[in-house]
Amino acid sequence: MKRPANFLNVSAILAGLAGLTVSAYGRVPVAAQGTLPAPLVVTTAAGDHVTLELRANDRAPADVAAVGALVVQVDGRETQHVLATPGTGRLTYNALLGPLTAGTHRLSFEPSTLWPWPAGLAFDSASAEVVPAATATGDLLAHAPMLGVRADTIGTASDIPLLMYAEDDRRDGRGWIRYSVIISHEDGGTPAPALMARWGRTTDIELIYEVEMDGARVVQDRFQGPDHEIRAFAGAREGRHPFLLIATLNNMFIDRGRSLATVRMVPRVVRLDRRTRESVMDEHPWIYPLMARELVAEKRIGTQIEDPREFLYVEAGLNLQHAAVAVRVGSDAAGWKDSTRARPELGVNRNGFVRIAVHAPASAASLKWDCRAAATVPAGASPRCDIEWTRVFRLGQDYLPGENRVSPGSVRMNVGLSEAVALKDR
Repeated sequence: MKRPANFLNVSAILAGLAGLTVSAYGRVPVAAQGTLPAPLVVTTAAGDHVTLELRANDRAPADVAAVGALVVQVDGRETQHVLATPGTGRLTYNALLGPLTAGTHRLSFEPSTLWPWPAGLAFDSASAEVVPAATATGDLLAHAPMLGVRADTIGTASDIPLLMYAEDDRRDGRGWIRYSVIISHEDGGTPAPALMARWGRTTDIELIYEVEMDGARVVQDRFQGPDHEIRAFAGAREGRHPFLLIATLNNMFIDRGRSLATVRMVPRVVRLDRRTRESVMDEHPWIYPLMARELVAEKRIGTQIEDPREFLYVEAGLNLQHAAVAVRVGSDAAGWKDSTRARPELGVNRNGFVRIAVHAPASAASLKWDCRAAATVPAGASPRCDIEWTRVFRLGQDYLPGENRVSPGSVRMNVGLSEAVALKDR
């Protein structure tokens, strides 16, 4: 089988890295005394988990693309890395420990030797909460995946796992739990213009792992592998936690191999019935300046995509029949900016709640929804677009999301028609 172009030879890379000492990377600057949290002591029953919250004192400049990494140890054994993103306004970080044995455990922190320690970053404190195994929260935490950081991103500020969220679709104890991750970008895969047109962001949001439960029994579990193929999980576990390695340039996963750095984030439980996956970013707005910072560092702005602050971010629920939608901003006199950039394949042709970003002048007073035919339409079909718009916003000069500039509304229309939506004054 032909290997995808964006697939890393992870086995070869990791085999090489396994033989390296830290000095082979080059000795990196470590944290100064007083920049690390004091150790903690917790007492747990067998099978309990511990959630850590680390509070940062961040004085790093906003325009420096840097990552700091903290190693978390339980009873002197390294369990994971916490990746910090200074200069973004983020003040708290989390980590998941467990399952732990019964007894008292010492939690301590050391600077990682795999990433340079950024100037201006310090951690003021750490707090821990014990989550008993026999609780609803404990059950959800027990299956949260452990992520091995992609080999070529270790020591860099590229394609950093930022946040994990979980969707719990169980009813009366039966159903699926799905875990997804937000990553700062993807070095391969979808180009930035297509990401903005079809997803309204340049971060990468990916399903990692899903498990079907019947009470306490696992019915089946699966992960998202290369080429976005959903595969049965057959890899290593710690307790019930699957270990998955970020293995491709577009951040797909494999259930074998190992990494020099593992991250274990506490999943945020969300419901996305009537909102986009991208809206999770809005609850953690520090992600936006980080998204922009990576675009700048990789010299994508001006060569691949415009400044993210120059876009309108449009959210809507879609119910499409053999159709696709696009957003236009402008006028007949001054011309129109089209979210598809005159490329039909960049129209959004999926149902559910979506986000579209269109490059638009700051003076734009309205936008238009366009209903367009799908690439293929069966004979006799009647293409149609049902659109329920909910939100339109811009990023401010600080890259943080601004206020909603539309009143919610909806329309049903046939292919070839448009619907104008007025924007509120800022």
